[in-house]
Formats: sequence, structure tokens, C-alpha cells
Amino acid sequence: KSSGELDVVWIWTNGSDPLFQSAISHAEGHTQGLDTKTSRVGLSKGAKLYRDHDELRYSLRSVLLHFGQHTSNFHLLTTDVGSRYGSRFGILPQWLDFSSSAAPQAWRDGGVKLNLVHHSQFFENLNNSTFNSFSIESQLHRVTTASDPLYVTNDDFFFTKNLAPTDFYSSAYGIVLRMDPGLLVSGDEWPKDTPSGEWQPLKYSNWLLSERFGERSRPYMIHVAKTISPAILRELDEIWPDEFLTTAGHRFRGQRDVYTTFLHGHYIVERWRELLLWSWVVGRWGKDDDTLGEAELDSMWDDLGGMETEESLLIYVQLRKTLEKARMKEAFRHTNETEPTATEYVFSSLDGYPYALTHRPLGFWPKTGQGADAALEEDRIDWDKQAWARCKIQRSMCFPKGKSASEMFVHLMHTHAEVCGDCVIQALLGASGQLGLEAFLPPVHRIRYAGRKGRIVNDVDPFSVPRLPLSKVPDTDSFKLQRVLNGAGTIRVRDWVLRAMERYRFVIGDTPVRFGMLSSPLTTNRFFKKIQTDDSLALLTVNDDVRIKADMVDFIFREFLEKRWQFPSAWENVLYTTEL
Repeated sequence: KSSGELDVVWIWTNGSDPLFQSAISHAEGHTQGLDTKTSRVGLSKGAKLYRDHDELRYSLRSVLLHFGQHTSNFHLLTTDVGSRYGSRFGILPQWLDFSSSAAPQAWRDGGVKLNLVHHSQFFENLNNSTFNSFSIESQLHRVTTASDPLYVTNDDFFFTKNLAPTDFYSSAYGIVLRMDPGLLVSGDEWPKDTPSGEWQPLKYSNWLLSERFGERSRPYMIHVAKTISPAILRELDEIWPDEFLTTAGHRFRGQRDVYTTFLHGHYIVERWRELLLWSWVVGRWGKDDDTLGEAELDSMWDDLGGMETEESLLIYVQLRKTLEKARMKEAFRHTNETEPTATEYVFSSLDGYPYALTHRPLGFWPKTGQGADAALEEDRIDWDKQAWARCKIQRSMCFPKGKSASEMFVHLMHTHAEVCGDCVIQALLGASGQLGLEAFLPPVHRIRYAGRKGRIVNDVDPFSVPRLPLSKVPDTDSFKLQRVLNGAGTIRVRDWVLRAMERYRFVIGDTPVRFGMLSSPLTTNRFFKKIQTDDSLALLTVNDDVRIKADMVDFIFREFLEKRWQFPSAWENVLYTTEL
């Protein structure tokens, strides 16, 4: 849990550095002729991936200016390369102040410390050097930081206005995720997309998620810096150790790279959904021996609002009050946090599962949790008239007889994820009322006994990490109540579930963002003129896709950066200049 401050981590490579160019050329030559599925996206094939416009210096300035009071640590992850003599040479920003007799381990600007961390200092098994951002991201959980979560960014990401920690994380609501519901990523075990781009690792990572949590397309994570939990990254590495190790070993972008930040965000959402269903099926209705009889099935059907004689049940999306402005204001006051300055929370995990509606062609997040506030908006939705706002549960399909509690859970969570599991969640949200998740939770009197009955009921160990099994595919036996709570002592099952839920809380945030692809002087000028007049803009991403007149585009870009963030940081050598 964060103390209120977030560490900021930059992933950076300086493609213009002669040492970097020499290392990448050597690596390209070393892989020529090898039987490998790794793409060699080198300087000649992927210049835009490595071209430097001095973005890092201004990215640091932008975050220091607009977020410096909320952080104590900047971490810069940078390349180092080996030599034939056994020593390693680290690449550093040339504009850093080296005026002291010995270069410091860290530079400071007021209360913010800039730490330089080379790849060999945190990679588990570095193959000399890496030029693959997916490889670097796969090792983020091994970087030593002071906060969890932290904010992970690239040198082409910028802050354009003052932001608060709650724009990225809050104790009240959890990690802030930013996704595009109108752009869905399908899953593919062997995607055919270009290895130098991001869609191949996106599709492969979504396939991994579907194998574990049920097949579906999932929303694209908006291309801005992301809030990341190292603790969650360690879970990912524990579930998919081979996949992460393989990705870490890819010096260039290659076949079946794991897209760590995409996997991280969707994993949090899926673990939350998994907990909701497990809590209801196994924790609330399954017996201690994992059986689930006809009486329990009837009670479960009743929980959903079904009559005993009904074979199907039509479920409507219900408006809830979780994210009403007055309620959020009180929640932030209670946790002693400031409200977000540029982010609207559009969906909370306390309102269920956000992807239940994304497979329909919406293109926006329905504001189901804004309660009375949603009714005041000009574009308010008449829920009863929207076909996408309802679903149908078929009892024979979703609740077949003869399954154990753990088997029924896997049936809803994975086998029939969309047609059954998602709709069950919507029904239980309605049964819970406009606030809370009561219909999902085990009753207070449900106790898991560690030994003979009659022993004292304990609180959940505050130093334990309550969570469901970590596995690549759902193993039914591992989800049995006694297996999941093994070692937890004599406790209330409800308490264990509530503790586990704390780990995976999230909100989906809507922040004013602009993404620019610089391709020519004309498009570059147009893009930056729009930026200058957009006062609402909070997060800016600028990608190099230059195809013509690269020198002129570079001049325009550098000029914009210097005008926008003109004041040097304390760790900069003010005598260092680059020609505009």
C-alpha cells in the first residue's frame, strides 16, 4: 500500500550514443544466421525505436514540475554493455552534472532524488545487454523502489499540468487504470503481427490471460505511463516464470514477448472478478467438503432473483452510488488524500466487472456507479431501453447439476465466462443494492476450522497475503475451500475474502490525453499547435514515426520541448547544450 508518494521509473535508451550503436550492431551480427524467432529490430530496421530527441531531459522536467511535491524518487533504468575485459560500461545522459570530483550515485533536486540503475543491476539473467523494451519491462519487479505502487514511464511521456497521487492510485479505490473500451485486443498463441510493433505481444499476452481466466478480447491500455504494483508483477512472474524468462532473454523484440504492463492491468481486473465469483460459489454456498447439492443450487438461483420454476433470468444493469461525487469526496477525506486533479473515476471495482459490456460495440465506459450524478448529465442513458445493458442467464447452462463447488466456480469463471459468469456478477450487484458487495460475500457465521470445531476464531494474519491459487490454467482442486485457506487457521471466510479483495482494487480513470505520431514537419507543426491551445491536457505521449525530413522534425520537436519546459533541473549541467 502506498504512503501517498509514488516513485517514478523511466525506461530509457539513448540510440544516438556511440557505445549503444556499437553494442546493437555487435548484437545484430551475433544473431545473424541463428535459428531464432527473435526479431532483430536494429538501427537500420527500427531507427525510430532508438532515435533520440533529448526527450528524457524534458520528460524529467515535466514530472518534476507537475508532480515533484508528491514523490521522493526518480529511477532511470538505462543500458550498460559488457566488454571483452569483463568490465561493463553504463550509458548516461550527457546533460547530467558531473562537476563533482566523483560522480554521485544519485542526484537531487530539492526533495527528489534521481537514481541511475543499469540493466545488469536488476536483470535476473542479462545476456550482455538488451535493446528490447518488453524485455526490460519483464524485469521491473526486480528494481528496488520505495513505493508500491509506482509510476512507470518512457522518455516520450510528459506531464502537462499539475497532478495528484490520486490521479494514479488512492487508498480509497486502488490503482487507476486507463483503457480504451473501443479498441479490443484479441488473443493469439502464435500471432503473425510484425515483431517490431506492439500488437504481437499484446495478442500473446491476452492469450495467456484467456487461458487462465476465460477467453475474451480485452481493452487496449492507453499508451501513456502506467501505475504498476511490484507485488502484482511478482505474482505474474510466479504464474508465468518461463514466459517472463524468455522475454527477458530477447535482446530484440521477438516472437511471444510478454507485454508486462498490459498483462499487469488486466490481471488485476481478472483477479478481482475471480474473487467475486469464488466468494459467492465456494465461500458462500459450497460446503466444507466442496459439495454443492440441489438445495444450494436453488438458493443460488434465488440469490440471482430467479423463481424455482424459471429456466432463464433476464438481468438488467443497475445504477449504483459508489462514485457519486459527494461520496468520493468523503472517502478521500477519510483516507486523508487529495482528490484527483485531472482524472475522472468512471468505473470502480466495487461495481463489479468492467468488461462485461465491452464485447458489445459501445466505445465508452457506461457510468453505472455515478448514481444521482449520472442522472444530471446531458447524455444520460435510459438503461431499460439499452439492449447492451441486459443479459440472460440460462439455468441449465450456467448451473448444471452434479458439479462440486470448485467445479461450478471454474465453470462460471472460465468455461462460460461471458454468457454465465459476467451475467451472474451483474445479477449479484443488483441484489447487493446501490452500494457494497453483500450478495457476493460469505455469511458472517461461515467459519473455516483449522482443527476440531469449537476452537477460537482468529483474525486473518495481518502479515499473510490472502489470494487464490497462482496457476497458468485453472486447476479445479486448487480452488476448494480447504485448499485455498490451508494454513490460514480458524477464521471467518468472509474476513479472508475481504482481505484478499484489498489487493486487487482498481478504478478505471479518464484523463485528458493526447498521443502524437511525428511523421513529417507538417504533421509535427500541426500537432504541437494543438497542444499549445489545449488547457485541459494532462498527459502527453509523442512517438517518433518520422519518414521524411527527420532533421527538420527533430528541430521542431526540440524547440517545442524547450519552450514548454524551459527551466533546468538541479541535476542538469546548465553549460550543456544541444543545437536546435
